[in-house]
Amino acid sequence: MPPTKRTNKAAEVLAENVQRLTNSDDFKAALKFRKSFMTDYTFRNIWLIWCQCPEATVVAGYKKWLEVGRQVRKGEKGLRITAPLIRKNNDSETEVFGFRGASVFDISQTDGESLPSLPAPQILTAQAANIRPITDALMSVAKARGIAVEFKQIKDAQGYFSPMSNKIVLKADQPALQNLKTLVHELAHAAQAAEVTLIDASVTGCQHRANKVELSLDSNAVLAATVVIAADGRQSVLRRDAGIPVNEWQYDQTALALSFSHTSAHHGMSVEYHKTSGP
Repeated sequence: MPPTKRTNKAAEVLAENVQRLTNSDDFKAALKFRKSFMTDYTFRNIWLIWCQCPEATVVAGYKKWLEVGRQVRKGEKGLRITAPLIRKNNDSETEVFGFRGASVFDISQTDGESLPSLPAPQILTAQAANIRPITDALMSVAKARGIAVEFKQIKDAQGYFSPMSNKIVLKADQPALQNLKTLVHELAHAAQAAEVTLIDASVTGCQHRANKVELSLDSNAVLAATVVIAADGRQSVLRRDAGIPVNEWQYDQTALALSFSHTSAHHGMSVEYHKTSGP
């Protein structure tokens, strides 16, 4: 079979598996339900919901649950979020002029009709003679871009891309078609990350100009941008130079600093929880 036909055949195998999933009745019912039922919550509300009910999965207001045939159980406590107050201005355009408190409930707080759910992802196992040549070609693309590709035993994912190490990790012992699909997916992430430049330097000062912000680095370089997003910790130089005040409290606590090895990849991310009693 000519190379072009082999390539087309592999593409057909990939498309067929995706099409089989997306054309299923369960998948269509689940998407229709999500579109009409789920609300696009802000990050603040997602955080509020998580703080009150970390196990929450599907959340909605009391009336919305009634519309889909479910009833909030008597005695259940609502999850408090903020909802916008909207009005029309002088130009007859809607605008937000404040926020109010509102209550929502997780599906675990309700009883009633079952909700459609997305089918579980399936490992791609179809066979095609040209899967390996296409995989090798994509491996060459990764190598040309300086991206290392490794196979490891990982949990909870078929693979991931690490921007910090510019590396793609694929789950070992998977069918060839599944590895090909995952490699394509992670190469797309790598292509997006390629637009980000990592500068190994610390900010020592910040100057606000008329239409830009200048950052002084400890390497003596100066960076200029119209927008700067700061996430440089509690001793933030950018917060200090922007004149944003901070309140401090002294907690009578003892901290333990530990180093852990992880069986699951966390992709260079960590989460810290802050409570009223202290971090």
